[in-house]
Amino acid sequence: MRIKEDHLVKPTVLEKSLQAGVSEGGLAARVGREVDLRFEPADDRFVWVTDAGTRVGLIDKKEATLEWVAPHPGKAPPRPAEIPDPYHAPSYQGGRLILQWWVNPSGDGFRTVGGTIWRTPPELGKPTKNADPNDHLPKCKPNMDWAFSESGGREISFRINDTYSHDENIRGYHDVRLYYDPLPDSFVAEVKAELESPDPYITEYANFYAGGVYDNRPERKRHRCTVWANPDGRIIRWAHNPVGYMTPGMNDPDERSVADGGFIGYFSDPYTNPVVEVIQTNPPTACATCCNIYDEHLVHHMQKEQKTGPYRWTAHFRLLSLSMDAADGLIRQSSPVRYGVDPSHPNPVLNEADRDDNDMHCHIVYNPLLPGFYYGRVSDFEDPIPYDQTVAASGIFVSQSPEHEIYWDPSRGHSGTRSIRLRGKGNDELVQARISAGPTPHLYGGKQYRLSGWILCEGVTGKGARFRFDEIGFRPQAGGIQHIAGPAAGDHDWTYFEDLFTAQPKTEFGWLYLELEGSGQAWFDDVALEEV
Repeated sequence: MRIKEDHLVKPTVLEKSLQAGVSEGGLAARVGREVDLRFEPADDRFVWVTDAGTRVGLIDKKEATLEWVAPHPGKAPPRPAEIPDPYHAPSYQGGRLILQWWVNPSGDGFRTVGGTIWRTPPELGKPTKNADPNDHLPKCKPNMDWAFSESGGREISFRINDTYSHDENIRGYHDVRLYYDPLPDSFVAEVKAELESPDPYITEYANFYAGGVYDNRPERKRHRCTVWANPDGRIIRWAHNPVGYMTPGMNDPDERSVADGGFIGYFSDPYTNPVVEVIQTNPPTACATCCNIYDEHLVHHMQKEQKTGPYRWTAHFRLLSLSMDAADGLIRQSSPVRYGVDPSHPNPVLNEADRDDNDMHCHIVYNPLLPGFYYGRVSDFEDPIPYDQTVAASGIFVSQSPEHEIYWDPSRGHSGTRSIRLRGKGNDELVQARISAGPTPHLYGGKQYRLSGWILCEGVTGKGARFRFDEIGFRPQAGGIQHIAGPAAGDHDWTYFEDLFTAQPKTEFGWLYLELEGSGQAWFDDVALEEV
């Protein structure tokens, strides 16, 4: 059970749900469990959390992360508890927190405009000069000082003090206690965090993620949805999806708020169902979902203006894991997020000829009609990705405007009626449609793949039209290994192209491009990346 400072503290949403699902005898047996938690340094960067010698958690001091690798006693992790190389989002096994205060000036971030917490209404204009299209808003990360408790037992602790190079008057901390809670039958990290500043900031007190969330290979995706308890009493469910995060509802601070005594979690999985239980935060908590890996930025609502400082933010929360039965029970109680999709609303991100995928990352999309790229099957571009269902795919930015150089053309298709049309700009200029939303396509290192698709050309000159797939690291980068199916040039009907390749042994990801380098027009359809 939650370690309470006052016996009058009301039960949280999770406590009520879990208490209804466990017998007195079963709970009594867990209460008697022997626990011996300790810190075991692996090197200068990593510290293991062990229970009676078994590795159950991993701390990364460089990135300020805590991951419960094996949160349920007696249940081994899917992979051996070793530090993977590299250690990043694709290699996490359980629930992970970044325990840092991230701040950004209130006048520059997207969350301050139009009453949203993340993306702005597109009618308010193009992104500000301070915006980073990869991170959505400028962030100031802290310098950190760590301190660990020296003894072990039923409870251990550590503290991270945050200071900021741009302003020595900003100070924050995260106090973390690690212990076993018999009610969820899980190890718990209970965190009390505080930030103080002479000026108002937009603040993020933690970043929450779970291993396996954003894998686009259907057989490897583990969690299907994110679920949270809203202050209005609803338990809300968002189906993981490469376009649903753009909708008005997913950027509404009230819809995305988490109640004090509520939670947000990734569900459901037979191994671990990570949850952040929000005990109390001031100002209240709202969540912002990343467009790529579906991590949740736990942010505060904006502070009210004060006549005098300092400004202060506090957060009291816990990271733990639920059983699959408990997670499924909460899913059954949940209702879908109110997406707020409005086909009648002007939708400039997809309908105006001067918009691009940076606008899509930074602005609300009122009706996110985008085609998808699906791993291991033909992507025919006939139908938009359904925004309200769990879909393991990547979205491709296209425009609904025929005047745009990247156009989702409803009048020409190879296997159906739709395709993606590119209009060239000249012999030496490149027009490119690419994966722009959702998970980065994952690859199995050392496996053989076939990249294939169909291209139709009209008056294409220069280097022509082609499919390109790059083996990359965690993000697209220059100098990676490229695989080309094509090129096509001149005037010709639908023509099939393919390229067979073997992924490099350490390759984890790839990135798809539809390209036209030259003049004329080219249509692309029925693209596939398949294991051979």
